[in-house]
Amino acid sequence: MLTKTLEKTLHRSLAFANERRHEYATLEHLLLALTYDNDTVDIFAACKVDLEKLRHELTDYLDNELENLVSNTPEDAKPTASFQRTLQRAAIHVQSAGSDQVAGSSVLVAMFAESQSHAVAHFLATQGMTRLHVVDYMQRRLRKMDPPAVVSVETMDSPGVTIYAEPRAVVTGNRPLPSSKAIPAQVKSASTFSRKDGGPIDLVLDPPKSRRRLDAQQRELFDEMVRKASALGRAGSNALGSYFTAVSAFSECLAPGFRSISVARVWSRGNTLRRCVAADARARKTADPFTPPLPEEVGERLVDLVETFNAFILNDQKGFELDSARLGPQELGSAKAAIAPARAMIRAVAAAPKVVSRSAADTVAEQLDAASAPGTDLNNDLATRLARDSAANLVAELIRAAYLPLRKALAAEGKLGWKGAREGFYRAVGGGAAVAVGGSIAIHWNAFAEFVAQNSDVFRSFIETAFTDSALTQIVDLLVGLLAAM
Repeated sequence: MLTKTLEKTLHRSLAFANERRHEYATLEHLLLALTYDNDTVDIFAACKVDLEKLRHELTDYLDNELENLVSNTPEDAKPTASFQRTLQRAAIHVQSAGSDQVAGSSVLVAMFAESQSHAVAHFLATQGMTRLHVVDYMQRRLRKMDPPAVVSVETMDSPGVTIYAEPRAVVTGNRPLPSSKAIPAQVKSASTFSRKDGGPIDLVLDPPKSRRRLDAQQRELFDEMVRKASALGRAGSNALGSYFTAVSAFSECLAPGFRSISVARVWSRGNTLRRCVAADARARKTADPFTPPLPEEVGERLVDLVETFNAFILNDQKGFELDSARLGPQELGSAKAAIAPARAMIRAVAAAPKVVSRSAADTVAEQLDAASAPGTDLNNDLATRLARDSAANLVAELIRAAYLPLRKALAAEGKLGWKGAREGFYRAVGGGAAVAVGGSIAIHWNAFAEFVAQNSDVFRSFIETAFTDSALTQIVDLLVGLLAAM
C-alpha cells in the first residue's frame, strides 16, 4: 500500500510529464516530484543536497533535453519501465522488511538501483548523494523510533556474533536475508523457463494462442507461412545470398507444426526476416555493387512471406505482446548494455547442461545473436528487448532454484536457535554473518547454487545491467560465501 504522500508524489510526477506533453514519465520526472515529498525532503537535507539547485536543474532538463518524448496525442504520460521497476523494487523491499507501507523514502532508495539513469548517474551523483547515505540516514532515523532487539551468539569460529532480531525478517549477522520476493517474476513477453521433476531448468513451451479466438484463420496463416518459406528456401543460396540462412532458420522453426511451435522462436526468426527486407530495400536505394539487392522476384517473395508472418503475429497473444513492446530511450540503452554480459553468462550456462537444458541455452544464445546484429531500426530494438528479457528470465529462474531451498534452511536455523553453533557448525561468511555449513544447509546445497557461486562474476555483471537490484547481488554474494564455507 502506498502512503497518501507517495500517491500525491506519483500524481505530481505524471503531471510534470503531462504538462510538457511528454509521452513517458521518466525517473527524472519522479525525482523532481520526490524533491517535494514530505517523506524525502528531510533525507535530501541530511545528505546536504542543495534542493533548490536540484529542482532547478531537473526542471531545466525536463524542459529542454527531452524533446524526443514530446507527443502530439492527448493521451496521459505512461511510466517508463525504469519508473515501474523502481516502484516494484521499493514495494518488494518494504514487504521483505515486514511492513506494508511504501513511502517516498523507499522509492528514493530503490531509484539508486537504476545506476545508469540520468537521475542517478548525473543529478544525484553531482550532489554527492549515494544510496549508502540515504540508507544510513534512514537506519539512524529508524533506530531512534524503535531500537532493534539484539541477541549475542558465541560460536567456536566467530565468538560474539551479533544477531539483530527484526520483525518478520530472517537476519544473519547484521544483515537480513534477502526475501524470496526480491527475485522478480519472469517477463511473459519473452522466453520463459522452469524446472520440472528435479531436472535442469528448461524452456517453457509457448504454442500459439489466438487473440480473437480465430483459430482456423491462424492455422491458415501458419500453413501459408510454411508454404511460402519452403518455396523461398528452394531459391537457394545463390539467389538469396546472405539471407539464405535466415530463411532456412525460419522454415526450420515452423517444422514442428501449428500446435508445437514456439511463438517466441517464430517471432525472433521472423523479426530477423523483417530486418532482411529492410536491408534489401536499402540496397536497392544505394545501388552499392558490394551489397547488391536480391533479384526482384526473390525480393518480392521475401516481402510476401514477411507480410504473412506479420498477420500471424498480429493475431497471436504473445506475438502481439512481442510486437507491441516499446522501450524509452533510457531503457533501450540499458537493454543494449545488458547484451554483452548476457553473452558471457550464456557461455557459462551452455557448459552446464545439467543445470540448464541445451534447448533453453540455445534459445537465449540465438536471441542474443539477433540482438547483436548491426542496425538501428525498431526491429533491432525489439530484438534487443527480447534478448535482454529472456536472459533475465533465465537468470531469475536460476537464482530462484539456487536460493529458495537454502533460504528456508537458513531461516529455520535462525528460528530454531543456535544450538548447532556451540557444536561448531557455524562459520563467518561475509560481513560477519553466521551461517550453518553443516546440517540442513549442506543438505539443501544444490547444483544451481554451486553453479551461480562458481560463476558469480558473470552473474553480478549481468544483474547490475539488467536488474540493477542489489538484493539479487546480495543473494549471489551469499551463495559465494556459503560455497567458501562448505
